[in-house]
Amino acid sequence: MSEPVLLEVRPASGRELPVRPGATIGREGDIAIDDGDVSRQHAQVRLVEATAMIEDLGSTNGTFVNEERIAGAVALADGDLVRIGATVWRFQATAGHSGARPDAGGAGPAGHRGEVPPPDLTGSAVHRAIASSAQPPGEFAPEPSRRRASAARRMGATVLAVAVVVLTAAAVVIYLAMS
Repeated sequence: MSEPVLLEVRPASGRELPVRPGATIGREGDIAIDDGDVSRQHAQVRLVEATAMIEDLGSTNGTFVNEERIAGAVALADGDLVRIGATVWRFQATAGHSGARPDAGGAGPAGHRGEVPPPDLTGSAVHRAIASSAQPPGEFAPEPSRRRASAARRMGATVLAVAVVVLTAAAVVIYLAMS
């Protein structure tokens, strides 16, 4: 029985990673991701009754399957997109893994793109605006850049810098006037 693989879509398109049952994904995992938004032990891949499962290990920023944040273990089917931080993989079940979801109701193998509807990418007005930037269906829209500090904090730093410059200039004028 061969192992499933993760085919990297972003940022290094085409890289293939074999996934061994019990493998952890994270900054310090069996599958290492160098990304500040990824936890040291972010997610784990398991094999349950010939079905590959992925589980978030309590990460801060979450694990996403087909653009839905997961809670608990989720079955992976052929073609599913897995996103952790800025890294996106396409799951490929190989010989020995049916790729069928346990909740498929016996309707045949799920996971073939013709039988599984694409994920709903219309969650909110903001998400629709981002997703409408010519992304092909089924692909992830790029994450918007995050601001690390609030506007009030940046404004406070600017005011402080201006105050220091004004006080320094006043001190120089006073010094020169006394000389």
